Amino acid sequence: MKTASSIATIPPFWSRIPKFFVWPLQFGPMVYIGVLALASALADFLPIIGSLLFLVIWFLFFRYAMTVLVQTSRGNFDADTADANLESGDRRPLKQAAYMVVTLVVLVAIAAAVSPVLAVLVGLIVTLALPAAIIIIAIDDSLAGALNPARIFSVISKIGLPYLALAVFLLLLQGGDAVVLKLIGPLIPDFIEYPVVTFVSMYFLLMMYNMMGYVVYQYHEELGYNVDRTFDENIPESEVDRNMSEADRLIAQKVGDGDLQGAIDALLEDMRHQRNDIPKNHKLHKLYLTLGNSEKTLAHAQKLLGLLVTAGQVDVAYELLVKMRTLSVDFAVPEPAMIFPLADMARRRHNAALALGLISGFDRKYPKQADTPVIYLLAAKVFAELKRDEAQATRILGTLISRYPDSPASVEAKSYLSVLERTRAAMKPVPATAIATPPVSR
Repeated sequence: MKTASSIATIPPFWSRIPKFFVWPLQFGPMVYIGVLALASALADFLPIIGSLLFLVIWFLFFRYAMTVLVQTSRGNFDADTADANLESGDRRPLKQAAYMVVTLVVLVAIAAAVSPVLAVLVGLIVTLALPAAIIIIAIDDSLAGALNPARIFSVISKIGLPYLALAVFLLLLQGGDAVVLKLIGPLIPDFIEYPVVTFVSMYFLLMMYNMMGYVVYQYHEELGYNVDRTFDENIPESEVDRNMSEADRLIAQKVGDGDLQGAIDALLEDMRHQRNDIPKNHKLHKLYLTLGNSEKTLAHAQKLLGLLVTAGQVDVAYELLVKMRTLSVDFAVPEPAMIFPLADMARRRHNAALALGLISGFDRKYPKQADTPVIYLLAAKVFAELKRDEAQATRILGTLISRYPDSPASVEAKSYLSVLERTRAAMKPVPATAIATPPVSR
C-alpha cells in the first residue's frame, strides 16, 4: 500500500464534476443497476415476497455503492475495479441503515421531549454530518465511528471547507433524480415506470458515492488512508502527453521506474530558476517523503514552511508542521516571524500543546522581536480558551499590560481581561445566606 504522493497534484473534486456524472455510464455500473431495476419490476408484481425482494435489491445496491466509494478512495477510478466481491464488509449497508434509524429515533425523541425547533436544528447538523458518517461506515466498516461525534468532526475538520462544498453538491444531486423523472415522466409507459424510477435513483446515488470516494482519495493523506494507485497512474497516456511538460514527463517516468533519487535530481534541475515555486516544492517534499530520507525531508520542509507562510497559506503550513513534528519532535520553525501565525493557527485548530510549544520562551529567545506583545496575548487566549486556566491567562495579560502599555495588544488585553473577570463573577456561586427567604405569614 502507498500514498498518492505523485508528481501530479490531485485535482479538487469540484473540477471533476462532469466525470462523476458519466461514471455510472460505464458498462459495469450500467449492467448492475439495470439488472437490479428489472428485478425491482418483478418485486412490484409479487404480492407476498415482493417486499423482501425489494429489501434484497436495495441491500445489493448499497453494497455495490459502498464498494464504489471504497475503491474510488483507493485510487481505482475504473468501474471494473468496483467489484462487490473485493470487499468483505457485507454488513455495511445494514450499518448505514442502522445509522439512519438511530439518528431518526434521536430526532423524534428530541422533538417530543425537548423542542421541535431543537430537533430541526439537530436535524440540519445530522444532514451536514451524513457524508462523513457514510464515509466512516464505508472505509472503516464502523457503525460506532459513524455515531461518534468526535470521529465525525475529525473527518470534517481534516477535509476542511471543501467538505461543505461536498455536502452542497450531494444535496443537489439528491434531488437530481426527481428533476430527471419529472422531465421524462410523461414519456415513460406505465408498465415500466417503477424500474425506470429505480434505475434513475440508483444512477444518481452511484454518482454521489463515487464523488464521496474521490473526496476521500483527494484528502487521503490528511485522513490517514492508504491508496492503491497514485493520481499519475489514473491519467490516460494521451492526457499525460498533452498536459505534462518534458521535465514532468521525465520525472514521472523516473518515479514509475522506481528511481526516486533520479526523479528528485530531475525536479531540482527543473527548479533551478524557480526555487521558490510552491507547487514544485510540494512535489519535491512528497518525493523526499516517498524516498524516506528524513534528514532531507525535514531540511526541505523548513524551506517549504517559510514559502507557505509568506504566501499566506498558513493552514497548509500548519498541516505540514504537524506532519514534520511526527517525524521529529525537534522540528523547528526556521524564522521567529513565522511563529505567531503558526501558533495562532494551532489555537484555532484547538492544538494547545503545539501552540504553547511554539511560543514558549519567545521573549527570551527573541528579545527584539516585534511580535512579543501579540505572543503574550495569544498565550493568554490559549490558557483561557483551551486549557481552561483563567488564573494563568490573567497573569500573562497582567504582564503584557505592564511591560508593553503602549502596544495595541495591551488594549485588546485589557478588554479580554475584563471579559474574563465578568465570566468569573457570573460563575461565582451565590452564598446561601445571600438568598432572600420569603416572609412567613402568621
